This record gives sequence, structure tokens and C-alpha cells, in this order.
Amino acid sequence: GQDQDYQTDLMFMTRMELLVIPMLLVPIVFAVFHQQTHDLLTSLFFCAAIASLIKEYDSMTTLKVWNIGLLLAFALWTKYSALLYIPWIALLWFGLSGWKFTKENWKVFGLIIATAFLFWLAVPVRNGMQYKDPFYPALSGIFSPGIWSPIQALYFENQVMSPGGGLLDALARFFGLVFDPQGA
Repeated sequence: GQDQDYQTDLMFMTRMELLVIPMLLVPIVFAVFHQQTHDLLTSLFFCAAIASLIKEYDSMTTLKVWNIGLLLAFALWTKYSALLYIPWIALLWFGLSGWKFTKENWKVFGLIIATAFLFWLAVPVRNGMQYKDPFYPALSGIFSPGIWSPIQALYFENQVMSPGGGLLDALARFFGLVFDPQGA
């Protein structure tokens, strides 16, 4: 009777019910709220991309692929370590498809990842041109030693690593680093 229907419903949830996954990630977002660092912005962009991917999986269009890719790129712009989560996105993608490794599934997933990397590419190119280090400041000192002046290190510490006053300050810091990376 009804007990069997309930168990069947739990086994075959709809895509909308799978939005529980990003909802479970949201406490992580609020856990880093008190830190007021770039981790907050990274997690917000990443959770938004995952929620969009789950919600729009059944009716994926080119525009939705671009939107998801752009959200992932924003997460990558904010913190390079978001690259470590790309394999988990693949796992989610193929899990949503019922583990069907068709050519179409690979194509759409590849377009999402390619879009994210296309939008993200501006940051390493800018860093490579300006600092001769495409992964600046993450791998500072490995590619080009001595690129950090004491003034730049102080600016980075004051603008990024110090506690801020809220989400608007975190956004302002993010755009400050994107458009004025030297702190001049």
C-alpha cells in the first residue's frame, strides 16, 4: 500500500528533489561566513552552479550551459582550489544521467567544463602577462621568485586576509583583486 509507494518515491526522486545536495552544502557557506574571506564567495558561486546543474539537467540548453559555466568560472576566479571539485561535478553529472556514458552526455558535460575554463582563462592570462606567473598569488615564488614586494604582500594581507565587514566587503575585495591586482 502506501508504505511501498513511499519507499518507491524515496528511491526514484525527481531532479527537483535532488536540490537537497546544494542545500546540504549551504551550511558550509554559512560556516565560512564568520571568516569573511574569499572562501565565502567561492562557496556561494560553486553552490549556485551545482544547484543550477541539478535543476536544469533535464532541459539543458546552450544558455543554461553558459550560465553554469560562468558560475563555475566565478568560483575559479575567486579561489583556484575550486579546480579540485571538477571531478566531483563529473560524478554528479553522470549520476544524474543514470550512469549513461553516451556521446551526448560527454558532449554537454564537456561544454560546461569548457565554458567554465573559457571564462576562467582571463585570470591566468592576466596574471601571466602582469606577474609572469599564471597562478599568482597561489604559487607565488615558484614560477617567478621575488615578484612580491613588501608593499604588495602588505596590501594582499590587509585586503584579502584581514577580517571584513560583510558580504559587500567580500565582493568589493574580489572586484578589487580582479581589476586592481597590484593594489596601486
